[in-house]
Order: sequence, then structure tokens, then C-alpha cells
Amino acid sequence: MAKLSCNAENCVNNVTGAFCTAGVIHIKGNNAHSSEGTICSTFAEKNFKNAVVSMTNTNYTGELMQIFSGNEIAVSPGIKCGAVRCVYNENENCHAPNVLINGEHSVSQLSTQCETFVER
Repeated sequence: MAKLSCNAENCVNNVTGAFCTAGVIHIKGNNAHSSEGTICSTFAEKNFKNAVVSMTNTNYTGELMQIFSGNEIAVSPGIKCGAVRCVYNENENCHAPNVLINGEHSVSQLSTQCETFVER
């Protein structure tokens, strides 16, 4: 189980700047050669419409676990990854021990990125 850190505080899945409520996180970056070529496609700006839509991808069990895990978030079931050149990508699943999603002040998916990306 990976540990997740995410600073995309404007994301509908980010609660209090520390907890991610998404059931599955999707990283895209098929042609990425660095973290700048990746995005968190699960990101959705905080608003009522996105909150309702995101309910279909909510990790209720993980939310309970997150309450007791401090700033590092226990991610379950995992992180789906389309960054095929990343060393942590195994069959489109992320196997990094720690994952950092950067998206401070983000208002769209395009301003987020997976800082854990390491090119093969």
C-alpha cells in the first residue's frame, strides 16, 4: 500500500489539505519523460457539481484509515498510472512506496503532476 501526499488543496477529493477521498487515483502521462509531463486526471476543482460526480469514486474505508494516518495518506486500492516510462509503473499500476501529487493552487488537471515520476 503506497503512502500518498497531495498538496492540490483545491481538489474536490482533498480534504483539509491532507486527506484524499478518491477510491482510485489516475495519473496520465503516456509520453512523459519527467514529472512535468504527468497529470492527476482524478483532480476536479472543488464545487458542488464535482462533489456529486466524485461520489462514485470515493474510498469510504480509506477515509477512515486516513483519519488515523497523519499527513501521509494510506491509499487503497491503489493508483492507476498511464505514465508508461515511469519505473514505478507495473501494468499501469503504481508501485512506488511514496507518491507525491503536486498541484498547489491548481484549478485544473493540467496544473497537477506526479512528482514521484522517475523515467526508466
